[in-house]
Amino acid sequence: MLVSETSFTNDPDRTVRPVCNSGPVSISAAFAVQPLNADRAARTLINSTAGWVERDLIMRDQLPISAAAFDALDFSEAVIDFPCPRILSSELNIEVWGVTLLTASRFWPNSLPVPDVSFDATKENIYIAGFSNLRMQGVVGGELTVRLYEFDRSPIVFAKTYDGGYVVLNRSWIAASVNAARTYELHSVLAWPFGECDFVLQSHGSISLDFDLSACVSSRVYSSTPERFLSLARTQTSEQ
Repeated sequence: MLVSETSFTNDPDRTVRPVCNSGPVSISAAFAVQPLNADRAARTLINSTAGWVERDLIMRDQLPISAAAFDALDFSEAVIDFPCPRILSSELNIEVWGVTLLTASRFWPNSLPVPDVSFDATKENIYIAGFSNLRMQGVVGGELTVRLYEFDRSPIVFAKTYDGGYVVLNRSWIAASVNAARTYELHSVLAWPFGECDFVLQSHGSISLDFDLSACVSSRVYSSTPERFLSLARTQTSEQ
C-alpha cells in the first residue's frame, strides 16, 4: 500500500490538460449534486422503436486493456468516480461514466475483439452511456491533479481564488518500485471533488474494462443528443 502526499495550490499557471469538448462538462454537472454510489443497481439506456428508455438490463463485456491496448480508450468525455484515498491499494476498481472505445480508429489493436453492439463499431466509435469498471492490478504509484469547478453553476466555470488563480488540488502516491511498471494516463472530469483532472497511475499488472453492452451507443449518437445522457446520469446519481 502506498501513502500519499497531498498539496494545494492557487497558481494560475498550474493547469490540468483540458477536456476535448463541452460534453463531459455537461455530463459532469449531474455528478456535482452528490458523490456516486458504487453499490447502486445498474441502469442502462437502450434505443428502442419507442425512443430512449431506461431498463434494468445487464449484458456485461470485459476487455483486456493492458499495455498499448489502453490507448484504445478515450476518457475525455467521461466522469471518474475515485475516492482519492490517503493509502493507495495495489488493486483498484475505478468506476467511470462515459468511456469512449476507439474501435473505428488506428488505436484499436487487431488482437482486441470489437464489442458486439447494435451498430458497426468498425466504422463508428463506441460511447458507453453508463458506468464501467476499470480494474487495475499491480498498482505501484500514481498522482491525481484536479482543477476545481464551481459547484452548481451553469454553464460550468472553474473556481477561482480571491487573486484570480485556479484552485488546484494534488495528491501523489509515492511508487514503491517502478521496475517493469507502465504509466497509464486518464484526462477527464472527477466527480468529487468536482473538477477537471489528470489521473496518472503506474502499474505492472493486468488491466481490464468491464461494462454493460446495452449501454453502448455510437459516438455520433452521443454527440448529437448529449442531453439524453445527462438526464440518465442525473437519474443514476440520485439512486442511493
